[in-house]
Amino acid sequence: MELFLTKFNERNYWILSLLIIFSFLTFTSIFDMPDIYLIDTEIHSFSEGWIWNNGNKDIRIDLPYQINLGKTETLKIENTLPDNLESKDTIAFKSYMQSVVVKINNKTVYEIDYDESKFLGKDFDNFWVFIDTEPEHKGKEIEISLFSNRDALHGYAPEVIIGNRVGLLKYIFNLKGVGNILSFLIFIVGLATILIYLFAGTHKRGNKKVLYLGTCVSIIGCWLLGESGLLQFITPNTYLITRITPIMQLIFPISISLYIKETVPMKKRLATDIIATLAIVNTVISLLLEYFKILSLFDSHIISLSIITLTFMYYIVVFLIETIVYNNKRAKKEFLALSIFFVSALIEIVHYYISGQKETTYFILAGITIYIILIITHQIHDYKDRIKIYNEREFYESMAYTDALTKAKNRRSYINDLNNITNPTGVTIIQVDTDRLKYINDCFGHAYGDQAIINTYKVITKYCDQIGRIYRVGGDEFSAIIKNVKRDKIDEIVGKIQEEVKLINAECEYDFSISIGVAEYNASLDKNIHSTIVRADYNMYEHKKRLRGTTPQKYSINSLV
Repeated sequence: MELFLTKFNERNYWILSLLIIFSFLTFTSIFDMPDIYLIDTEIHSFSEGWIWNNGNKDIRIDLPYQINLGKTETLKIENTLPDNLESKDTIAFKSYMQSVVVKINNKTVYEIDYDESKFLGKDFDNFWVFIDTEPEHKGKEIEISLFSNRDALHGYAPEVIIGNRVGLLKYIFNLKGVGNILSFLIFIVGLATILIYLFAGTHKRGNKKVLYLGTCVSIIGCWLLGESGLLQFITPNTYLITRITPIMQLIFPISISLYIKETVPMKKRLATDIIATLAIVNTVISLLLEYFKILSLFDSHIISLSIITLTFMYYIVVFLIETIVYNNKRAKKEFLALSIFFVSALIEIVHYYISGQKETTYFILAGITIYIILIITHQIHDYKDRIKIYNEREFYESMAYTDALTKAKNRRSYINDLNNITNPTGVTIIQVDTDRLKYINDCFGHAYGDQAIINTYKVITKYCDQIGRIYRVGGDEFSAIIKNVKRDKIDEIVGKIQEEVKLINAECEYDFSISIGVAEYNASLDKNIHSTIVRADYNMYEHKKRLRGTTPQKYSINSLV
């Protein structure tokens, strides 16, 4: 009954949670509830009725609009601002790698021009233009001048909208709503993976898979954030906003090559290093060319994309060969993931040229998301497998160095630890033997003999575990290695052990006692630590002499029959 209720509660908790979330997302639209939201997010299109003069006459256009212009000609479009402008309304549009000059009533209110003293290269990448209006701007003339060095974007007039900043931000976010969320999420996942590598002890094992996975995912996340256009609302760093996408494209082949080399076992790796080296050289040259104002990153953009394409194609072919010829299971997984990424990129490129799109769509985002989910899933499975192997190895190593009966360290561990003592000064050896084990086995049975051995280990451990290491070195023999503890303290501990043994003996059905021998390393007496052990053994057997001529006091009834 209890198990049934537990499962019932768990299952219905999740069902109810999903229903509640669904209600938050849908009930307003389903029931046509009144809008009581206190923030105005309404925006208005300002894309109709623009005028472009072709040199002979004014032509009315509705935005967005593509106009054929001469290479050096600037696109100028004009319109009249609405009379119903609200206080502090903002005019917004997206510039596609264009310089922008905006004038209201023939006064410049916004200007982003190609100024080599302020910008590297001659392109800005895509960015949003926001122009705050004043009450006196109502009904005034507005002129927008646009110029691009890119043929595909030269003469392009984007859509213009008007609204308050909250509404505009909501509108911009909704343009790629899911894409924006995924971009942030991918970047955060990559950053979290790097932090796991740094702070979860993974780096101590010399395994860089997690590090390269984290950097690869972070680079993809930054790439997508640059494409989203949201960086303008996150950072005032103009260089970051306008250059993050091409820079991430430059270093992406490096990161993925390092990740694959570290992750996927392959027969030949030379080409992997060559691709990474080629990408590094291309990155350095591209950055230097832009810094010295020879070529911008967008001028060398085709080379970066070619290297990315080469990287994809090479690894897809290699993974396919590894899968078919060598039955490489990990290569098969990577082949599937990378193929999805590559196919989505090809679809994006084809769609770009067919539709003349100005920015990335959901094709590449979907491919990247699936790719990242797959490679992270693979890494999680690998991590679980490594943990399993590690635990198994630890188990077998523990068995090899642990006594099965008492769980104490065994003779092999004892010999290893002795061999690791390079300077025996300050080392004390305690030798312990369970007395009359044969008598216990013969009169009470081997189960009692085993218990006597366990009791011996427990009493030594109780008092010596904090100051040294205890080993079972023979059938009924134990040894303790103690370092840098004064002899007075050790003698005190030995006394406590003997008192504890008396208490155990009083509770036992058989006579229980132990013999103890102690010896501290003495350079004048001992050639090495093994000589100290011999002296401790001698002292133990001297202690055992007390039992000569005595007989046990306790016997089993069965042994007397």
